[in-house]
Amino acid sequence: MDRQQFIDLATSQAWSPEQIARAAQLLDLRPGVAHWWRFSMSLLRGVGSGSLCAGIVCFVAANWQDFGIWGRFALLQLAFVAAVALAWWRPPPDIFGEVGCFLAAFLIGCLFALFGQHYQTGADVYELFLAWAFIGLPFAVPSRSGATAALLIVVFNIGLALWASVFGLDVLVGSAIWGFESRQLSLAVAVFANLAILAALWASGLRALWLLALPLIATAVYTSIACAMTAWGGSVAAWVLFLSGFAALLAIAHLLSNRLSSVLPDTIAAAALIVVSTIVWVRVLFDAPGDDILASLLIAIWIGGCAAFMGTRLLARHRAYGDAA
Repeated sequence: MDRQQFIDLATSQAWSPEQIARAAQLLDLRPGVAHWWRFSMSLLRGVGSGSLCAGIVCFVAANWQDFGIWGRFALLQLAFVAAVALAWWRPPPDIFGEVGCFLAAFLIGCLFALFGQHYQTGADVYELFLAWAFIGLPFAVPSRSGATAALLIVVFNIGLALWASVFGLDVLVGSAIWGFESRQLSLAVAVFANLAILAALWASGLRALWLLALPLIATAVYTSIACAMTAWGGSVAAWVLFLSGFAALLAIAHLLSNRLSSVLPDTIAAAALIVVSTIVWVRVLFDAPGDDILASLLIAIWIGGCAAFMGTRLLARHRAYGDAA
């Protein structure tokens, strides 16, 4: 029986705190030395992998003048081949296989950056980041490693942010759909792309809370930016896009909080709700005649009241989850 099954059983049977504590002790569900040892090894593995990646990049950068073009490519390619060979020799879930997959996914970006510095490809920066994320998928999927997945999620969102700010969808479909501004449409794509990543992580079994929080945070940021752009010059179609993405964020965050018995997803959604509602109030008061000081005071009261109310609700839910655990 895992922790979530235990929480569901205790909730359905309405056990008292004493019964919950006794059952958890008998079932050995509380963290012990073995649990902390596995956590420490996982943490050290992640820190070591990141340090190794940084060491490779710093070594090439520090000896940049001593190697020609072929030498620089050879160093990174040899490191990439070694990482792939390590993952092939000791495939995941072995620790060496996971580290090999992480290094290979990271070095793909290094090779892209090196190639872009030496050759004029004509590609925009966002294309390199998006290509890095998609080419790294064959290493993230078999590794089932949270570190590799997190790396590609961050890279993918950097590409999405650059794409939304530079390109948009006006060339593809923006001009064919009446009322859709290209930047707002591209932000909506970024929102739903992150929600799709969230669903893919859940379906694949990668349900670590910190990992699921990454696409949720990205969705909240894109939604807030989309709200600001829509509030200052958005059409009806743009409002439909924004509200659809925002409603999806709130619903999925609440569902995740219930399934994981954690307030972190709801906290991210609450922060987005405060930001979005504040932007709407600022937009409403922007055109309203009156004293600017009074408008600023009203906005400050709104932010403080929302934060206090949501903080109280989140704290109550956190205590309820703690009692069930």
